[in-house]
Amino acid sequence: AGAALSLTPSYLVARNNDRDFRDWQVPLGRRFRSLKLWLVLRTYGLEGIRSYLRHHCELAAWFASCVQESEIFELAAPPRLGLVCFRLKAAAGETPEASSAKTAKLVERVNARGRVSVTSARLGGEGDGRCIVRVAIGGSNTMGGNVELAWGELLEVARGILEG
Repeated sequence: AGAALSLTPSYLVARNNDRDFRDWQVPLGRRFRSLKLWLVLRTYGLEGIRSYLRHHCELAAWFASCVQESEIFELAAPPRLGLVCFRLKAAAGETPEASSAKTAKLVERVNARGRVSVTSARLGGEGDGRCIVRVAIGGSNTMGGNVELAWGELLEVARGILEG
């Protein structure tokens, strides 16, 4: 019952993190939210925002196609904008819990390497759901090479987990 009322979803919970940078910003009153929107519109313009979003959606579609073509990963949900959610495929005879534990280990090891940052979440509920990897593509400086690097890192670490 407590998780249902939580303000922090599972993908924002980080281990060994005593700082929550979400709270270090201009207050979220209407005036300041409108100021942020005005600055973005003024900086990029409508066509710039459209182009920005299209580019990141294309990168996410490419990443999702890599996941679908992979023999070790599977999509956990359809891609939405720049967000791709996936997990390690369960091996023959492997329980969903064991597969979920391997996916959680993948997230931990990829983040420990420090080249790529991914988040995890639980599909189907906090306590009983399967762990998934969340790759969010949408940073203002994100290019195709960055997404390729992330895919390579995930593949390399996943193969290490599956072999060992």
